[in-house]
Formats: sequence, C-alpha cells, structure tokens
Amino acid sequence: MRAMSRTNWMGWTLVVGLMMLGLVAGCSKSDAPTEKPAKPVPAATPGSTTTDDPEPIDPTTVAKVSGVVEVTGTLPDFEPPKVRGDSHCEKGHEASDAVDLPLVVNDGKLANAFVYIKSGLEAYEIPAPTGETVLDQRDCIFQPRVVGVQLGQPVTMLNSDPVLHNVHTKPDENKGKNIAMPNQGARRDFNFKKPEVMVPVVCDVHPWMRAFIGVVEHPFFAVTDMSGNFEINGVPPGTYTVEVWHELLGTAQAQVTVTASQDVVMSAIVFGAS
Repeated sequence: MRAMSRTNWMGWTLVVGLMMLGLVAGCSKSDAPTEKPAKPVPAATPGSTTTDDPEPIDPTTVAKVSGVVEVTGTLPDFEPPKVRGDSHCEKGHEASDAVDLPLVVNDGKLANAFVYIKSGLEAYEIPAPTGETVLDQRDCIFQPRVVGVQLGQPVTMLNSDPVLHNVHTKPDENKGKNIAMPNQGARRDFNFKKPEVMVPVVCDVHPWMRAFIGVVEHPFFAVTDMSGNFEINGVPPGTYTVEVWHELLGTAQAQVTVTASQDVVMSAIVFGAS
C-alpha cells in the first residue's frame, strides 16, 4: 500500500478533528425537555364556590343555620290577583281558599322569602345536586310561589289541573322557555346553565299565575314558611354572607359564623319597609 503523503494525512486529521468537535458540541446540549413556564393561576372570584384546590366538606363538622325574616314599617300596597275567565280556576280558588299573594306577612314575619348563602363557600368543594324540585300548577296557581334549585339540577314543572297551562320563564342570565302543558299530570324538566336570583315564571293563559326560582351554585338555601322561619342544613364551618330576596321588598343581608358541628340560630333578618 502506498504511504499517505504528509498533506493527505494533515487533511484527514483536520476532518476527523472537526467531526469530533461537532460530537462534543452536540453532547453538551441537555436531552431533557425544556420546562415551559407555568401559567398564571387566576385568583378566586368573590362569591364563587370553587378555588384552585377546594376542600371536601366533612359531614361530621356541618351544622344547621336557622332564623326568621321580619318586616318593620309600613308595608307596600299591592293588587290581589283577580281569578276570572276560567270556571275550573274560579271553583278551585273558592274550594281551597287558595290565595296567591306577592306579600304575605304574619305578625311581622315574612313568608316566601328566598334565603341563601351568597359568599363564603369559596374554599369548599360543592357536592353534586340531588333530589327533585317540583313547581306545581294546582288550583291555577304555582305552588309553591318561591322555590330554590342548585345549578345543574332541573326544576320539574307539573300540571295538576285539568286545564291548559303554559310555563313561561323570563330569566336575565339564562335562556327563557315557553312550553305549553295541556294535559293533567304532564311533567316537564326545566334546566338552568347559570346562577340567577331570581328567575320569574308566569302562565300566559292565566295572567295572575306567578312564581320565582332561585338558581344558586350550592345546596345551602331555603324559603321562609308562613311564619317567616327558615333552615339551611349541612353548612360547613366558616363565616358567610347570607342574603334574603323578596319580590316586593328587594334584598337584605346578614353575617353568620358557623363552627364545627354547632347549630346556629341567627338574629332576625329585618326588612325595613317604608
């Protein structure tokens, strides 16, 4: 074999050196993937029921929050409903003495007020809705006049009358529906996609019929009875803002603190009517 000349030998040495330099440079780069910067985590919205790491509610620590809603001062005037134009409706009202009024006050205690926790639940994981909420059309009025429902839980509309009704919801935040219910025993589910306090409901066939649905993100709500009393069960420890809504009187708020497993009777929540 012919001996390699000095020039060729130096050329090959240069080529091999460059190849080795390239390998060293390639090996200096980390094989680990580049870590992407973490996305900023938005702060919790006041009144929201979720946080970045919500805590499950411990059933051994929950308590009952109860109280009464009162009214002071001069009550606002209102027009009682006129039930006319349908013999079944007229007879039903006479037979059952059913009166559907926008304002019911007994000894200063307010009925049909929607009471719910407005804020303070941000740290807790809210349980999924359970059970059924029914808004009945009976004796040509909505019964009850005020109901609450947890977001994601349908409201079942029931027609217990042998006459045509139609359920017409008129929300601001949700999509409204207007559905005829001509048959006695008919049932239809109404679903809501957003919280809303309150969703008005009317029957276009019987203009005196009216109801309200409170849609909230959690199950901690109640409606006052004929004596103004309410109870909210299963409330976890915390400090909360409780809001009361009424169709004529507006809203009122109060604060309550719940400690583990200790039921709380709130001071009276008062509407100052004028």
